Amino acid sequence: MEALCTRLRDQDELNPCIEEIRKMIEIKAAICEWADERTPCCGPSPQIWLNGEVKTLEAVLSNLEHGNTDQAILLLNEYSKMLPAQQGLPIERIQ
Repeated sequence: MEALCTRLRDQDELNPCIEEIRKMIEIKAAICEWADERTPCCGPSPQIWLNGEVKTLEAVLSNLEHGNTDQAILLLNEYSKMLPAQQGLPIERIQ
């Protein structure tokens, strides 16, 4: 995320960054849909976390499309805190 935030400050990198974020949304939304289809009726659902990630990335994209790069960077920093590796959770726990 740090590299993406750095690249967002460069106007020449803005459009490639926007495309990268769109791809991230697409991937996270697909994983969220997959998780929803496979979640047991009882128990915690990873979909809750994934939905939060998708909504945050959508907010990042919206801010970038409206020229609010600073706000988009703040949201990306918040997004990075949502990721399992940043929370100290083992990756296999969420698979």
